[in-house]
Amino acid sequence: WRSIWTLEFSYAFQLVEIKGKIQQVDAHYFEEGNVQLDTDVDCKDSTIMQSPEDTGHTVANIIRHHESEYFSSLEESYLNLSDATFKDLRRKLPVTRTLFPWHNTHAITLTRDLAKELGIGKGSHVTR
Repeated sequence: WRSIWTLEFSYAFQLVEIKGKIQQVDAHYFEEGNVQLDTDVDCKDSTIMQSPEDTGHTVANIIRHHESEYFSSLEESYLNLSDATFKDLRRKLPVTRTLFPWHNTHAITLTRDLAKELGIGKGSHVTR
C-alpha cells in the first residue's frame, strides 16, 4: 500500500492535526479463481506540540499506530474468511459471460487449423 500523511500546525492552540490516507491497498488471493481487494482508508488524529524532536517522534508513532492497526484488521479479516466466502466473492464467469471449455479444447484447435488453412503465417495473428 501507499500512505500519504499531512500535518497541519496550529501554533495558536499548540496542536498538530494529522490526516492520513492509506491508499492503493492491494491484496490478491488465488484459489481456483482470483479475488482482489482494492481499498482506501482515511485516518485523522492530533497531538500537542512539544519540542520539534519530540513532536516528530510522536507523529511517527501515531502514523505507525494507524498503519499497524489497519494491517492487523486486514490480517484478522483474512483469517476469519472461509474458503466458501472467497468463492462467493469471485466472479463466476469471465467477462465474456461464458465458461472456458477446459474439457473440450477443440475450439482452440479449430482456430489454429483455420489459421493454417487461410495461410496465415507465424508472424500474423488471428483475432476474434
